[in-house]
Amino acid sequence: MGLMRMGRFGYLSLHDSLKEVERLGISPSLLVDTHAHLTDPSFSDDEVLELLKLGVKVLSLTVNPSDLNRIRRWLSAFPPEALDNLFLALGVHPHEASNYSPEEVLKFLNEGLSDPLIASRVVAIGEVGLDFYYNFSEPRDQYRVLEVQVELALERGLPISFHSRESEEELLKLIRDLGVTKGVLHSYTGSPEVAWKSVELGFFIGVNGIVTFKRAEELRALVKELPMNKLLIETDSPYLSPVPFRGKRNNPLLVSFVGRALAELKGFELSRALQILKENALELFSLWKDKES
Repeated sequence: MGLMRMGRFGYLSLHDSLKEVERLGISPSLLVDTHAHLTDPSFSDDEVLELLKLGVKVLSLTVNPSDLNRIRRWLSAFPPEALDNLFLALGVHPHEASNYSPEEVLKFLNEGLSDPLIASRVVAIGEVGLDFYYNFSEPRDQYRVLEVQVELALERGLPISFHSRESEEELLKLIRDLGVTKGVLHSYTGSPEVAWKSVELGFFIGVNGIVTFKRAEELRALVKELPMNKLLIETDSPYLSPVPFRGKRNNPLLVSFVGRALAELKGFELSRALQILKENALELFSLWKDKES
């Protein structure tokens, strides 16, 4: 659990992160991280369990079939009170699209959705989308993999967590063509025009640590104008730690600093902002629907 294991990131422990949350004067139970990658190797199983026991609700996204085995281990070993805070989205990321045929993607998704242990925690398809900035996968492969995942989400009535980078217009066209109305544009940094058109279609806009970055003036201006009831907060852990933790491994506790940034931009008390954002997550993903209002 030390710095060497972290590799890509400086190390910020959950203990130290909790201290930072406590300094804000809020309870971890108010926090909902709508986009995290807890299966990333920078998180140990013990850390995931510790985090969930603190009461943070986390939507963890999978990006490849090998993640399912680790998730099964959690669902078999973690106590119910911890699992009450864990939700899942299944999907193949556009970076991985060239590694799988559409048939293999559907096999992966259906494996998860047919496993009673996993299916009961799945609340979305994601993270899926288009990325023409890195182009780690051929655009035609990205489209093929995306379309089969969107079609499955529509069949299952599941919302979708969309990734887009330098592909917002293309993604919006696909969303319209396929008739998608339930989802979130995760880690949004695109144009105001696409954001507003997406909100008009019923979509949420996902905001993470980028909103705290010095050069994110345009994003802050957009967030300030967007309806509060159409915003979600996320970390994209272990990436994109908010200021003042840039360069360290992100974790779902730090979604509190994204919430603080939104509260300041929108003119809300922090606790009230977090409550609204929690309700937004419930509306889209039906998190904890049978457990609390």
